[in-house]
Amino acid sequence: MEVSGRKFGKYEIIERLGQGGMAEVYKAFQPGLNRYVAIKVMHKHLANSPDFVDRFKREAKGIGELQHSHILHVIDFDVEGTLYYMVMDYIKGDTLADYMAKKGALSVEEAISLTIQLVDAIDYAHKHGTIHRDIKPSNAMFLNEEHTHLLLTDFGMARLRDDTNLTMTGAMLGTPSYMSPEAAQGESKDKRSDIYSLGAILYEMLTGQPPYSGESPISIILKQASEPIVPPTEIRRDVPKAVENIVLKALAKNPTDRYQTAAEFLQALTNWSTSPSLSTPMPQASSPQVEAAVPTNPTLPPPLSSNQAISDVNAKPQLVNLSRWIIGLSSLALLTLVILLVAFNLDLSFIKGKPEAEVQVATEPTDTVTCSPFYQGNPMILGPGNSLPVGNVRFTDYGDIPSGCFSLELNNITNPPRSKHYALWLTDDQDDATLLLAERLEVEDGTISYESSAEQVLLGNFKGAIISIEPDSDPRPNQVSQEILAKGSLPTDLIDFLRKLLIAYPTTNKIYHGLLAGATQQLQIAIDHTGFMHDALEAGDPDTAIRHAEHVVNILSGEIGEFYGDLDKNNIPENPGDGFGVKNYLIFAQKEANSAQDSESMSTYTSVFSNILDSSAQNNLTIVDSAIKKTLQIFSADSVDEAKSINADLLEMLKHMQSGTDFNSNGMISSDEQGLLRLYHNGLSFGQIPLFPAEN
Repeated sequence: MEVSGRKFGKYEIIERLGQGGMAEVYKAFQPGLNRYVAIKVMHKHLANSPDFVDRFKREAKGIGELQHSHILHVIDFDVEGTLYYMVMDYIKGDTLADYMAKKGALSVEEAISLTIQLVDAIDYAHKHGTIHRDIKPSNAMFLNEEHTHLLLTDFGMARLRDDTNLTMTGAMLGTPSYMSPEAAQGESKDKRSDIYSLGAILYEMLTGQPPYSGESPISIILKQASEPIVPPTEIRRDVPKAVENIVLKALAKNPTDRYQTAAEFLQALTNWSTSPSLSTPMPQASSPQVEAAVPTNPTLPPPLSSNQAISDVNAKPQLVNLSRWIIGLSSLALLTLVILLVAFNLDLSFIKGKPEAEVQVATEPTDTVTCSPFYQGNPMILGPGNSLPVGNVRFTDYGDIPSGCFSLELNNITNPPRSKHYALWLTDDQDDATLLLAERLEVEDGTISYESSAEQVLLGNFKGAIISIEPDSDPRPNQVSQEILAKGSLPTDLIDFLRKLLIAYPTTNKIYHGLLAGATQQLQIAIDHTGFMHDALEAGDPDTAIRHAEHVVNILSGEIGEFYGDLDKNNIPENPGDGFGVKNYLIFAQKEANSAQDSESMSTYTSVFSNILDSSAQNNLTIVDSAIKKTLQIFSADSVDEAKSINADLLEMLKHMQSGTDFNSNGMISSDEQGLLRLYHNGLSFGQIPLFPAEN
């Protein structure tokens, strides 16, 4: 099957990149976004299975919902004639198989670092109900030339193959060296089969060879079933015994003897400690200064004051000892000083810390609350002595503003002492434990997973968290116990920065959103009204379409914007937005990023996110200006058909602003090209509070 030169929907097929037992992969071009993509075209004979189409759509949709920094993003799926295909980000990098073929065995530190990325991706996928089933080095690709960032590919392919009740030549193409014994022998596969495959990859990265090899797949399967594995230290003496134990546990022949979850495997890897440093590069970004005209009248409140450390409390260790990583981070260039500009004279009293003596007990909102899904981004926030966190408290939002929705995750802990239980507290900017958020936390298989909501805007009121050990005789304590399991706090500059971006500020007449939250929310309103414009044009009602075009311009521009006004000439300048405008939210967000970078005491994580925000805001300001000009063309359109075409272009433009745009045309959306929705949730992920053992 050769489809080069053909057009699949909006994708122009350029050349074939490779093929496998399930599909052929092509490089394609998407003119509308001016970017390259990769298209995986399923072999024609697979569609002969009566229910293949339903399974394909179900699998493709599930894969497309996986949003993780180490999983290749699936953009689209469709059918062209009798050919079913998936569209993915186009990555030019080497596969892990290519890289190992060039380098042979990797250093222990590099092997562990790369494995952690893959296990983290699988842990995320498993928690979202997806098992990979075909993990191998050729299904992992490097995002960068430095070979430090891996992406796992081909989710769902093995399941489609297994569910297609056909005897296919090539169904066992390649070697089963990375397949679990139960998978290689045709037995049922679960999450533990993925863990075996990850262990096999780690084994090969350490030793330069897979756990088992042979002249044929059958010979490898027989060895897996009958031969004990050769310990890595017998091939390479410098492999630490602790690392060898991790590998052998992951490669246990009996699934019940392996790590039972990817989270357990990940914890074992991160707990390992040696003298060499493990370097985890952080994203870097740079961008030109803002050139858009900046309003002169609004002002933001001064930065909130808060202390960085939680006051020391005597604690009894209850956690498995953590390893120490010394994270090597490249220095980020500081940008030119930009005058601190701010948005409106806003009342910030509601996010000040509570009085020292006051302790609150969290109560759930009286109205029914639906919390948004928790974004899975997980910045590597370090604790004292460069220790890694054992858990975190995440915040998310419902409706339009960040709220009291939260989740707690804590791993590798023991059950509390007899007649005692664990409780979750939040600490304010004075480091006082003023909010009892969860009175009793249950431990299950060494982990605590807890989600709930409170009536407060938690990220706006608090910056730290404590897991205390409380006596059962005091089910609702009025102060934190002296026994502490874990605690953590966000750096002062980071929490101040995030609050300006994410937290809504109430004023006398209305609520103004944090800069990123506002830009995201106002953009969605603009998209809604672009849709209303489309509906009016389809109904042959140009007057209503013109009215919504005015709405879109005013929402994007804001009341102090150049193009704001009565564009449809009905003597009323209408604006369904909050009046500030997407453009102004972005201008001030970029200014905040520049100001944060000018600080001499800026923490690493503020530096990282401010760089991403700076470039992303600049990119999206470019789209805003283009979108405003595109909308203005509606007013001078010569026909309804011309207006429809303009409307379609506008909607696509705003959708790109929401989801991201490949500005450098390298075939992928990089960290500094993020859309507003992803950027907003990325900010929330930086606002998660890391938890560390009390002894650290």
